[in-house]
Amino acid sequence: MVAQRLHDGNLQRGPSRWNHFSRPQMVAYILTLLVGLSAATTAATVGRKMWSVRSDSISNQVQLEMQSPMGATAVHHSKDAPAEEEATVCNQCSCHCHWASLPGACNTNDVSCCHRCCCGQEPPPASSVNLSSGRNDSQFERLIRHEPGRLKGCLCAFDVDRTLTGKPGAGEACPANRVVAGLRDHYFRNEYLTLSPLGQGLAHTFCSRCYIGVVTSGPSGTLGEKVELRARLKGAGGLPAYWSQGSSVTSPLVENCPKHLKAACVKGVVDWYMRQGIDIKPSAVHYFDDVAVNASSFKGCGYNARQVSCASRDFEDPRVGLCGATLDEVIRQEGIFNCLHVP
Repeated sequence: MVAQRLHDGNLQRGPSRWNHFSRPQMVAYILTLLVGLSAATTAATVGRKMWSVRSDSISNQVQLEMQSPMGATAVHHSKDAPAEEEATVCNQCSCHCHWASLPGACNTNDVSCCHRCCCGQEPPPASSVNLSSGRNDSQFERLIRHEPGRLKGCLCAFDVDRTLTGKPGAGEACPANRVVAGLRDHYFRNEYLTLSPLGQGLAHTFCSRCYIGVVTSGPSGTLGEKVELRARLKGAGGLPAYWSQGSSVTSPLVENCPKHLKAACVKGVVDWYMRQGIDIKPSAVHYFDDVAVNASSFKGCGYNARQVSCASRDFEDPRVGLCGATLDEVIRQEGIFNCLHVP
């Protein structure tokens, strides 16, 4: 009896944590524990499988690297390897010329056959040149033919004032010139930009098949004049929108180049084209200027230069042109020519 009371007292000494749950709540609690245990077991199984797959992949990669001297990367690089380059054939050798496109690669004193061949210092066999039938200027076409990886071409470079343009306000003295309405001339503020026959019709000269450059001793004009001139200078390739200075030629459009350094500025233009992948031989460079001393300054540099606007000289200063260059003055001829010795 006493023992029974003691037992009952122990049961009622403090409330059990299970006494807070009803029977349905207890069943739900147990079911939640069972579901959580099942999910944990599934996650552990998946983790073991993923680790097994990763271990197999690492093992296979190690085996591939052990079997191949170059490792697994050798297989990857072989897919991206370029096809074998077609050789360029010259008179005495057959060469792979991919290296010649690097800046300065052709400026060394190397006299090997492949250096001459790849740098354009030795012409290819006549049988390898495909020329259009019925043309009389095969030598010119050979100059501008396409080469593997690079281009070969000619360059026409021009002065601006009194070459591409004429004297503003000349009126009836220059009937073939064209006034561009709305564009004030940089030097003659009360007059408008006036284009010479060459400035209007470059497309009708051989220079339309050459690359184009501008080298002028002063400013090339206002922004509007620059846009107008650039739009009319259509040659074998496009022109950038920016102009560079004679002190640092970073564009084929050069202004403020001192008169006695015009040949050096033209060389800067040739070098710019070379960096674009276009090779131009000195004999394929032609410069046109209305001032005799500017053309004569090209002697000894291997370029061709010709004075223009010979038929029209400024009545106030005969040293400069009046109407600018005409189309028949833009001819392809090697040498240095001024108005007193034009053939």
